This record gives sequence, C-alpha cells and structure tokens, in this order.
Amino acid sequence: MSKEKATLFHTEKLTLLPGITVQGPLGLDFFQADSASHPKLAREAAARRHLYDLTKAVLDDSQPFNNPTLLTELYQHLTTFLAADDLHGRLLLYLPEKLLPDTHQPAKTTALRQSEMAFVAQYQQSWLRLLFESNSRAAFVDGDVLEPGLGEPPTVRKAAHLLPDILAHGLVPLGDIADLYRFCDDPELVQSLSEGLIVAADHGLVSPDFLHHLGIEIPPVTTADNTPNSPDPLDYLRQSLIQIDLRYSPGSPFISHWSPARIKWDQQVQRDAAINRTAEILSQRLILTPHSTAAIDTLFTQRGYDHAYTLVALKGLFLAGQNVSAIVDTYLPLITNLWSAAPPTEIKNSIASGLNHWARLGLVSPNLLHHLNIPYPDLASPLPVSPRELFTGEFRYLTDVVQTIHRDPQLSTLFYPAILVFGSRVKGIADLAADHDLAVFLKPDTPWSQRQPALALLKEKNPSLNRLDKILEYWVSQKDGQLGLKPVPEGTTTVAGPGEIHFLIDGFWIGAQGGYETLYAHLAQKYLDLSRFGDQKSAVRSQLLHKLELDLLQFRLMHKGYRRFYPTARPVNAPHAALIDGDSDFWDPGYRRIATLLFLSRVFLPDISA
Repeated sequence: MSKEKATLFHTEKLTLLPGITVQGPLGLDFFQADSASHPKLAREAAARRHLYDLTKAVLDDSQPFNNPTLLTELYQHLTTFLAADDLHGRLLLYLPEKLLPDTHQPAKTTALRQSEMAFVAQYQQSWLRLLFESNSRAAFVDGDVLEPGLGEPPTVRKAAHLLPDILAHGLVPLGDIADLYRFCDDPELVQSLSEGLIVAADHGLVSPDFLHHLGIEIPPVTTADNTPNSPDPLDYLRQSLIQIDLRYSPGSPFISHWSPARIKWDQQVQRDAAINRTAEILSQRLILTPHSTAAIDTLFTQRGYDHAYTLVALKGLFLAGQNVSAIVDTYLPLITNLWSAAPPTEIKNSIASGLNHWARLGLVSPNLLHHLNIPYPDLASPLPVSPRELFTGEFRYLTDVVQTIHRDPQLSTLFYPAILVFGSRVKGIADLAADHDLAVFLKPDTPWSQRQPALALLKEKNPSLNRLDKILEYWVSQKDGQLGLKPVPEGTTTVAGPGEIHFLIDGFWIGAQGGYETLYAHLAQKYLDLSRFGDQKSAVRSQLLHKLELDLLQFRLMHKGYRRFYPTARPVNAPHAALIDGDSDFWDPGYRRIATLLFLSRVFLPDISA
C-alpha cells in the first residue's frame, strides 16, 4: 500500500493493491491545486478554505468576543463570501447564533464595529433574497423524509423562521420587517413571516400589539402530547404499542387510503415516538431515584414488541445519565456487558448512540468507545471517515469486484472497472445496519436491451454483490470525445442521471488504474463548466448546489445522523415553537455548527466558465 496523503478537504489517490486505487470526494484542495489552468477557481477555493479556518476558530473559542481581531477578520471574510455569489446566501440558514454580531452591544474596537456593520448590511441583502426561496418543509423537520407514497410535502420560506434570532441580534430593523409583511402578496411568505414573528413575540422581541397592527392573530397554545402525569413506564409503553398495532392493522379506516410505503414509514415513526416518550418518563423517575434498579430490571426482562422494552430501558438510562453522573457509574457496566453480548442490531445502535452522547458530554472517555469498536465520528470534518479504514475494512470486497470487472472479457466490455461508494457510510452517519450504497458505470456502447443480462452477469461473477438490496447505475454517453451521462429512462428507480450530482461529487471512487480516470475527469469538468446550458446556466448551477446541500446537510444528517451521535435538547423553548418546527435539530447549536462548516467545505461548485 502506498502512503496515504490526506487533508481535511481532499484525499489524494490511495493505492489499495497494485493497480487498484481510491479517489476521494472533490474537495477544496482539489480545486485549489488547479491554479495554473483556472487561477480564479484556485483563488475562490483558497478564500473558502481560509473562511472555514476562521469560522472553526471562532466556533471552537469558548469566549470569541474577547478576541476582536479574530472576529473582525471573520466578519470581513463572511461579508466578502456572501457578496461574491447569491447562492452563498443559503449559509445564513445554518449560521449558529454564536457567529451573529449583537448590534445592541458596543463593539470592543472601531475595526470590529465597522466589519460588523458591513456584515449586517450584506446579511440583510442575502436574507431578503432567501425569503423568496421556497423550501420543502420535510427538509427541516426530523423524520419527515420524502419516502415513496408520502405525497408532496408542504413548503415554507425557512429564512422567515430565522426572525427570532434576527430580531434578538438587531440584524434587520423591525420597521423593514413590518413593511415587508404589509406589502407582500405571496401567501407562503406571509405565512412564514407570521410564524417567525409569533415565536419572536413569545420571546418578548415584539409586542402582541405590534402583531395586532399587522393583522397577525396569535393562536392558542396547544400540545399533541397526551402523556399522563408520571405514568408507569411499562404500562404506558404497552398501551401505546397496542394502540399503534390497532391503528395500522389491516382494515383500519385510518390507513384505508394510504400506500404501503406510507403505512410502513408512519408506523415506524409512531413506534419510535412511543419509545422515546416512554424513555423520557423513565429518565425522570431515574433522576429522582438514581439508585433504584427496579424499573430498569423490569423493562430489561420484558419480551415482545421487537425489543421495545429494552430500548426504553437503554434510552431512559442515557437520558438520565446526562443529568445525574451517579447513573453513569451505576449502569455503565451493565451497558458495556450488553454490548459485548452481541445483542440485536437495533439495541446495539441504541448503545452506540447513547455512549456517543455521554462521551461528548464528558461523562465517559472516547477511549471507551474506541475499545468497544464503536464509531465516534467528527461530523463537522469534511472527511469524517478514514478512506484507508473504510476500504481495507467493510468495503474490502469491492477491490475484488473492480479487479473482476477489469480482467473479465465480458464484464470489461459492459462496465467501467470502477465502483462509486456514497451514502451514510462514507458520511460517517451510518447506523450499524445501514446498507452499502454503490453505483456502477455502464460503457457508452452497452445497449439498454442488455441491461438486465449485464447486471445479472455482474452479480454472477461477483457473488458478494448479492448482499445488496440495490445497485445504482450510471449509463455513460460519449459525444465528440467527451464522456457524460445519459438521461434517466422513464419508469426506472435505480438509474441515476446527470442531476444526481451529490452521489458523484460526495462519493468515493474505487477503480482500476487506467480504467476510470478519464471518466472521473470528464464528469467533474461537466459540473464545473456549465456554459453549455447558455442562459439557463445559473438556474442549473443553483439546482445542483441545492442537491449537494440537501444530501450533506439536511435529509440524512439533520434527521437521523446528527442525533445518532450528538446529544440534543429541545432547541426552541417557546409556547408556539411548533410554528417554526422548534423540535427539529435544525435549531440545535451543535447541528448548526456542523452544518456551517460542511457548507463551507463541501457545498461548493465553482463556475470555471465565469
């Protein structure tokens, strides 16, 4: 094996075996290195890299406002970044409150005040543009993912939901917001602005009279949680699971018009919610009586409902341990023994998640997780997994697949000797049972009529691929000596097209040397030079960048990946928090730190044709 040269932003080719290499995701160092051919591109990548370093320094500083020089430079570079490209404005959706200047407070130096004022002026322009971008609400609400059969999700202007933070820091004058609301004729924007203003009123940032003058009615506070006071955890869980079974049983009128996909998804959501609610009840009992083991012993000995009782016991312990260190000392041996007993995967996932939470809170050492072989990823890192560990470990079998394609006369005429690995595994957010997400590349001369025979032959000569539920396909085209991707045929589900940029840019390529580099280079060039789209170039680039943002920051990271490894609390504490999806990890400061750093390091598609 050759020596691996890696940075936070790019992994150079890693040689696994003679003739087999791994190429990492396109990162800032990749773009910065091409200074000879594209000096503007290199400058842009270098500036973004510097902004990443500045941002991380401020976020990692426990008292950044005691360092006015650092803050001055940060706001100068943020202002330049936002002004350089309208699409950079989406960073505002993720900026942690810690990075926002407070215009109500005097700055420590004149230079800092000037840089703050320039940043605030640019923030206002970028925020106004964001108000006119409609977003799927599912992108920001935990668990509400776009599975088949769920229909179209509602949309929202998420920038308007930033109003509580904006008003708390004085970033936009209240009068400007009032004028915007009065003269706006866009129903979705009006609704989103009213939601943000109502939550701002909850925090005392605007008065009820102000809302009344705008014609905004404050709705009564309601709650959907009918949990009785201090119920018995075992009884509460049992009754909840029985009700869920009845709700989703065949013939139930509740699901009579639902698709099978929606029924399966929603039933799992309700089960998880019941387990989590019961775990919160149990945790409160444990906090009051940390040395009593009766409730835990009872739950651990219950059977049925696919380990639901054990999951409640574990989740309750981990929640209570965040408040009472004695619980950690008391139950840690039980938890580690259960892990070592090789329990079912769902239970192992719960243990791995809970120990990650305790480790990040300083309640246990990360060395314990390492000893137990439990992942402890830094999701803010552009490369949270080690390519060497990944491809000499669980993805080792792909080396043989690539070699077989390269050497086999039949396969080599149909497929490129390369596999694209993407998804939760390479992002570091996978649970222990996550699928392997792979894609293969079919050569331009492979006819569509040979699709099924070609895929069958691939699996026949590579039996290890039979473990996968599905394999994504890219059908390569060739025109005037340039390689590209064919459009996706209608009615297919495992064929990806040119619009699926997130797989190609964010994934790892493992291939035979001399067999895939041209394809890799041509595809990268096509995404960096969009001049062929003419007047539609900006719109296409916006769509591609949005795909990267969704893939890296929203659907998987926000919904499950972050919460799996980081402890969370109720992010927005306000009577009307539900109006702005206050329970979503979108508001969690830890998530916003990770999302900001990933936006700077990975949501990057420079335009070399500009």
